[in-house]
Formats: sequence, C-alpha cells, structure tokens
Amino acid sequence: MIRLPDSWEWFGDSAILLRHLSKEERIKLLTAKWPPGVIDIVSGPSDVVIQWNEPFVDPRMLDKLMDDAFSLPIAGDANRLHQFHVRYGGADTDLSLVSAAVGCKEEEVIQLHSENEYEVVSTGFSPGFAYLSELAKALQLPRRSVPALKVKKGAVAIAAGYTGIYPRQSAGGWWVIGYLREDEADQLWRWEKNPPELLQIGDRVVFEREKGGGLA
Repeated sequence: MIRLPDSWEWFGDSAILLRHLSKEERIKLLTAKWPPGVIDIVSGPSDVVIQWNEPFVDPRMLDKLMDDAFSLPIAGDANRLHQFHVRYGGADTDLSLVSAAVGCKEEEVIQLHSENEYEVVSTGFSPGFAYLSELAKALQLPRRSVPALKVKKGAVAIAAGYTGIYPRQSAGGWWVIGYLREDEADQLWRWEKNPPELLQIGDRVVFEREKGGGLA
C-alpha cells in the first residue's frame, strides 16, 4: 500500500505524481471511482499523475483516497489479449529504412516484430494511442529526426523500446512498418464505447502477419 506523503510529489499546483508503481497499482488507480474533483488520471510505464480541479488539495484527503483505491480489487479483466493482423511493408511504410538502419533483412524485421507479445504500459500522445513494450532490442531505433506530417490510421510503428498503432491519421515521429486491417483499426477508438479506447494499461497485444499480405 502506498502511503502519503513519502511516495508522491506535487506536479504543478493541482496534480500529484506517484512514482515506481507496479502494473496492478496503476490499474487500480486508473479504474478506481474517484470523487468529482478528479478530472484526469494519466499513467506512464511506472508512474501515475492524478489531476484535480483545484490547487493544493489537502494531503490528508489524498491519503484516504489512495488507501481506498489500493484496497479495492482490480476491476474488469486485467489480462486481456488482443490479436491484430498486419500487412507489413510496402511503399507507404518505412520498412526498408528500418531494415537498413538495424542491419536486418525486411523478413527478419517482420519476424522479430510479429513473434513478440507486448504489454500496454502507457497511453497518450493522442486518444487511443498505446505504448507497447518490449520491442526486440535488435529493432530499437530512435524516433525519426523529422516527423512525418501524415501517418495513416492503423499504422503499426516502432521507436525506442516501443511499438504502437496510430488510432487515427496524425503527425508522428515513429517508423511505420505496416498497417492493421481496416476493421481492426476502427476498433482502437470508438466514441460510443465506455471507455472509448480499446487498449488499456496491462492489456497484452500480439501481431499476426496478414495472410497474402506480402512485401510490396
């Protein structure tokens, strides 16, 4: 159990930062029933930021809220597995650039990426975007030095130790190596759902090469 004040610090004047949390602790904080004054909760790979609608909330109240959150069982299924189908390669991807940069053939890049099982460790950048670890060390590249202005919806990309899927067209600095099937990409963010994002902290993800989707 986390006890204040040793484990937190102010993050601005209306949010607190809790560090070095386990996956289970982060899931509990994200799924707990918070009072109306809590307006946002953001999780990183090991940290959580909780934001209030007023500055400098009474630490005694924070202590009680944390105790309540960590005393509850994890809500829902904390071990969901998602399987996505990927069309790897093609002129609209960076697969050839990734292959040259890491010193592997394109087929080896595909195998290394698709043989791994990933975990959602953080969300952000844009609604519905999930950071998936652990990417094979042989594929770990820094972000692009010049971000692309338009990365298409459903793009499967890699950067540093992560892989991710773009839930909508946007700018982006990751290396695109393939694309999800359109019907699967449509599930990543749906306004009518609660929650609207498909991928949640702690979920597991596997990628399967789309049958018949060879390299262009």
